[in-house]
Amino acid sequence: MLLTRSIRMPFARSSQAVALAVLATSLSASLLCAQEFSLPAPDLNLRGRVAAINLTIESQDAGASRAERLEFQNDGKLSAVKVTRSGAPVSSVRYEYSRYALAKRQLNAEAFTPKKAILFHENGAFQGVAISENGANMVCDRVFDSMSASPDPVSRDICLTANGNQDLNEITKLDPDDSNVSVTRLSFGDQLRASWWIQRDKKGRVLIDHLAYTDLSFDRRFHHRDGSVEERSFRSGSNQYTVRTWDPAGKLLRVVTSLPNHPAEEQRFSYDSNGRLTHLATAGSVRHEIDFAYVDDGQGNWTERRATENGAQVEVVTRNIEYRGNSPSGNKH
Repeated sequence: MLLTRSIRMPFARSSQAVALAVLATSLSASLLCAQEFSLPAPDLNLRGRVAAINLTIESQDAGASRAERLEFQNDGKLSAVKVTRSGAPVSSVRYEYSRYALAKRQLNAEAFTPKKAILFHENGAFQGVAISENGANMVCDRVFDSMSASPDPVSRDICLTANGNQDLNEITKLDPDDSNVSVTRLSFGDQLRASWWIQRDKKGRVLIDHLAYTDLSFDRRFHHRDGSVEERSFRSGSNQYTVRTWDPAGKLLRVVTSLPNHPAEEQRFSYDSNGRLTHLATAGSVRHEIDFAYVDDGQGNWTERRATENGAQVEVVTRNIEYRGNSPSGNKH
């Protein structure tokens, strides 16, 4: 079964390609502050009897052909991301899953920024941390606490070099007996790189999770009682401050990014009843009002997404889906 998505973006002013659809939930803050712009990647959620999926994203980058291929398991979960430029491999990330969630990632140096810890979230739960060094290929294994009844039962995450002979990063709980606060340390060898701190209420619900780097950067998330989430991030060096807000269903609603002596950049997102992005508004040094319309195949999946700005078409995303025993016809929504 084949699902193909092709993108043509002759209007794009940024050399950045469309962000990887599953790994990114918003436009990069660095793109905003650089006064560059690219559209958010569409959701990949699929319904119905789809046995397997191959997704290809093609775009032009500074005159060179850059292709991104996303591969999926039979259950629709992302299994691999491969990037090539002019036919030559650039990067590759492979994903494996346990019964809880994401269990392993195999990365190369381009997959993560050196010396920077990255959080992955799925349904609001902590999904993993990886620290990359220049030129280091890594395999990250998640070790779960099988006795834990919490919704995010991660105990520790160990990342090894590709040949498996060196620990790059290990997460260790410092306060295992404290049900309200847990502290995690991230280190490379004997050098502390970051610490992760979580505070819960008496019912075990996460109130705050806070990742602090040794360079004074931080990521802090506030989990509100209504299910909405607010994230505040700061990057030392650039002094960039970013606030992101999600609704209780996990949809990104608002992103505000600011730099010293620069106007703040704001994005607001609107969705339809199926959770699909319908409107993106940006304000600041870059201003855009973009509307999104979809063609539905009658099986609950869209086969085309068109983006228009001021009445002009700026992007068309198409995907062909083959179903087991079905031949759906497209319907415009």
